[in-house]
Amino acid sequence: MDAYTVSAEFYDVLQGRDERERAERLFASPARRARSGIVEVGAGSGLVTQVLARAATVPVHAIEPNPAMRALLMSRLAAAPTEHRARVTVHPERVQELWPRQDVPQADLAVCSNVIATLDPGQRHGTWAALARLVGPQGLLLVDPPPCALPEAPRTKVLPQVPVGDDTYSGFLSETPETDHIHLEYTYQVHRDGELLREEREEFDLWPVAGEELRQELADAGWVVCRPSPAAPGRGELLTARVAEHL
Repeated sequence: MDAYTVSAEFYDVLQGRDERERAERLFASPARRARSGIVEVGAGSGLVTQVLARAATVPVHAIEPNPAMRALLMSRLAAAPTEHRARVTVHPERVQELWPRQDVPQADLAVCSNVIATLDPGQRHGTWAALARLVGPQGLLLVDPPPCALPEAPRTKVLPQVPVGDDTYSGFLSETPETDHIHLEYTYQVHRDGELLREEREEFDLWPVAGEELRQELADAGWVVCRPSPAAPGRGELLTARVAEHL
């Protein structure tokens, strides 16, 4: 089964409101300042894409290789105002496959929201290098850094309860440290009148990387880390980098 085949149904219902508000806080202002184009890696269901398209006046290149999430993205764009939808081009390739193509104009802003931690080290390295070439000298990168280390012990996070008609959607997330990654298991539940109607599960992996190692990866790919800039309180930091002038 492809990744997100299960989670696509539940993603926006359980996490959409928080992610949309966070995207407005973090990405709307940089999108308004973009002057040539925006590249978004891992557009997912389009929550961030929607914010970028509404704020920007330049083309937005939304990269989403996963079919289930791309279907949500396309549905969101179909319902968007025509002027916003006209700005967004959806790319089903991975960014490593996209950057050599001549039909993709160079951008000056790259956005990676909730995606870098899902890439193994090899994929992560390739992403940094491809983005540096898509964005070009002095281009800006905004990214959620991966976790710095493995958790000391397994832990569980309860997802919100959201009513939809007669049903209540909810669930929880279990995180288990493995040798070099964090194993995630999402459990989604649907209740009606207090009774469990169905339960679905899906598993993912996250790949931690220490801060200095991450900086070195970016430097090797041609990025200069400006500084971690504070995000919303309690939501961690957003890492900011620019492509070196000599790239």
